[in-house]
Amino acid sequence: MRNDFDDQVRAARAGAAQKLDAEDRANRSRQGQRTDLVYNKQSDVHEVERPSGNSSAAFIRRLRKDRPDIHARVLSGEITPHAGMIEAGFRRKVERRKKPSWPPPAPIDVSGLIG
Repeated sequence: MRNDFDDQVRAARAGAAQKLDAEDRANRSRQGQRTDLVYNKQSDVHEVERPSGNSSAAFIRRLRKDRPDIHARVLSGEITPHAGMIEAGFRRKVERRKKPSWPPPAPIDVSGLIG
């Protein structure tokens, strides 16, 4: 059962994805720009920005190019760009380590076992 909060989250997610997609489509070409100058830790050359590979915009761009079906679901707000990349197989789901239980188990009395 869905509620208003779920609908608001979906609408916000869709709006953000659509905004990133529109900005990316508007700035598609890099004609006339040098793409070989970046900061190389020896000089301070910042003529061209490095492309961002782990951003939501990069995820949406890759989904638009390779998986338009999932791209449409991201733009509708059904799933996030990250979830879309996992579903498409471009990223793997990272399993979180389980936190240790607290308090730790009590020590076992072994004095009666020896001897």
